[in-house]
Amino acid sequence: MVSLFDAYEIIEHGSELWPLISIYEYSDSYMAFGVCDDDRVVVIGKKTGDMEIIPVPSASEWVCGGQKEVYLKELFADLIRFYENNKDEGLLARIYQIAYNECFTYSESTPRDLSMFRSKEDYDSIISRWREIEKLLYSEIREIMDNDKTIVYPPCVLDKWDDPFYRIKPFMLRNGYTDARSTKTWVKTKD
Repeated sequence: MVSLFDAYEIIEHGSELWPLISIYEYSDSYMAFGVCDDDRVVVIGKKTGDMEIIPVPSASEWVCGGQKEVYLKELFADLIRFYENNKDEGLLARIYQIAYNECFTYSESTPRDLSMFRSKEDYDSIISRWREIEKLLYSEIREIMDNDKTIVYPPCVLDKWDDPFYRIKPFMLRNGYTDARSTKTWVKTKD
């Protein structure tokens, strides 16, 4: 039987979807989402350890899947290490978008939503780590913005200067993300 950590190592050493942003446990497999690919996921069978890359499940498949999100500290440590080793504005914006949106999603969770997690401890650990990552990357973005005199602050940002979300909008726009005003999250702009 393949453990969660074993599955993580298989993905780390054999999949182009690494580093990961989340891992879900099913009765017979693990499914993981990578930071650099929105269209595919990697699945590891619990019995054999076989790895398969498949399209992201549809909403109906996802809802009926019986999956539980699980916490693995190595996932978050490796995500930050990957960023540190590959510092790039586009990657910074991508990981920040994920971290910010995860914090937003988890802050909107209700006790009923906790059934999507293996345990309350996993939920608490996951949201805590995403908050740490969001704060770290926000500081990096602000430092870049403070030192880059070419950044233009449009009126929509200046009007909301005290709001940290809007304060970094020029950086996010420059790197392909805009705000989804209805939820105050970041979304990729159309290419």
